[in-house]
Amino acid sequence: MENQLNYMHTVLEASPLCCLLLNSSFQVIYTNAKAVDLLAVDSTDEVLGKQIEHLLTDPKLNTPLTAEQIGKFMVATLNTGHVQFDLPINYAETPGGVKVRAPEVAANAVTVDGQMHIALYIRDFREQCENCDNSRALRAIEQNLRIFVANLPIPACTFDRNFNITSGNPAAMEYFGMLDANELLQKFTNTFPKIQPDGKDSTEKAIAYIAECFDNNIVTFEFMHIKLSGELLPAEITLILYEWKQEYFALAFIKDLREHYKYKKIEYGQQQKLQAILDSSPLMCVVFDANYKILEVNRKVEDFFGIPDKQVYIKNMHIFSPPFQPCGTPSSEKSRKFVDKALETGHARCRWMYKGMDGSPIPAEETLERVRLDGEDVIILYARDLRGEIGMDDIEDF
Repeated sequence: MENQLNYMHTVLEASPLCCLLLNSSFQVIYTNAKAVDLLAVDSTDEVLGKQIEHLLTDPKLNTPLTAEQIGKFMVATLNTGHVQFDLPINYAETPGGVKVRAPEVAANAVTVDGQMHIALYIRDFREQCENCDNSRALRAIEQNLRIFVANLPIPACTFDRNFNITSGNPAAMEYFGMLDANELLQKFTNTFPKIQPDGKDSTEKAIAYIAECFDNNIVTFEFMHIKLSGELLPAEITLILYEWKQEYFALAFIKDLREHYKYKKIEYGQQQKLQAILDSSPLMCVVFDANYKILEVNRKVEDFFGIPDKQVYIKNMHIFSPPFQPCGTPSSEKSRKFVDKALETGHARCRWMYKGMDGSPIPAEETLERVRLDGEDVIILYARDLRGEIGMDDIEDF
């Protein structure tokens, strides 16, 4: 059975782009045939073994980039996983005098056979212009692109401008637990949990990044998918824009982060369970960190304040407390006192005066408990509504 390195050679050879594979020392260990024309060499043998920073700044390419700049791009790729840059070379115009864009380089860090490598993909816009009227050449490019995507060892999908998934390779079907391409196309949006770990709506987040790809050609971000079986699929997604027959599509490369997140503190499933527990409480519950950043709120907050959605409270928490408590203490000072006590001792209790959207007083009894969540101390605040239990004369005791 071929190892990953040999398999990647096969995949890169089918790519319609110029592709080079580098080791961690930035030496070229593989290149496909597209590099011969782009780099102005006679054969791929002239490329193998060379340092990429010297290869891309060869005098015959007439580029303003320096070897030091290329080296910095490669270091940044290993550190961040992805870097994109333009490669201005002496193909400033086609034989017909038509100005075209400089080749665009996308550098991605990849692990092959347990070793860190860099895969360079170079889009030659000069070739696109020269072949724009050659239908046979265009069909060959399309076929090579399909072969390239289909044989990628990582999940890959394509999307149109309207966020419709248009294709997915076998690795994507396996990743999402789909039986075939039709099921992937029909049920792809079912792989979206309602909310992402950062609190954003999954669909809105995906659409925003696809739109960014269409504006900026490339974008990389983290996204949480979920299998139909319920298994969470954390991923790093790189979207690259490409053109076919005067239409643009986003090609998504999906990096599986499940192994990565085994060693992370954030447990999305734990947060979901916490939300279910909070929503089952008869009291208003708010979870926040030591900096008063709200992490979770239950639905009881809507009844407590008479608001249509808990997001109103999350975004405007400060307006639901008066500047001063009935005892004369500033609300911010009293709040800090009891939060600090809860963080120090694990527990605090006090009476608190809230106010409704209409300014009406809402007396409550608060219980603050320190708990450990995702490796950090946070506070869960339980508020019991006292409006039916005390009179207005008792409010001064707060």
